[in-house]
Amino acid sequence: MRINRAANELNPFLVVVAVGLLILNLTFYLGMSVARHPTAAATAQSAANSAPAGPVFFRPWSGNPRN
Repeated sequence: MRINRAANELNPFLVVVAVGLLILNLTFYLGMSVARHPTAAATAQSAANSAPAGPVFFRPWSGNPRN
């Protein structure tokens, strides 16, 4: 009898834990699918943001910080 009573009290807790894990898994899978398959708009926007705004001049460091 005691085992049945303990199981009846534990079952709702286990259901809540199972639903929480299900939501966590769905959130993870949704995030991974977005990371693997970015939309075309996001790709175009990131490409536009990565382009330099103007000419870039490279001057090698001479070892003197005042130059």
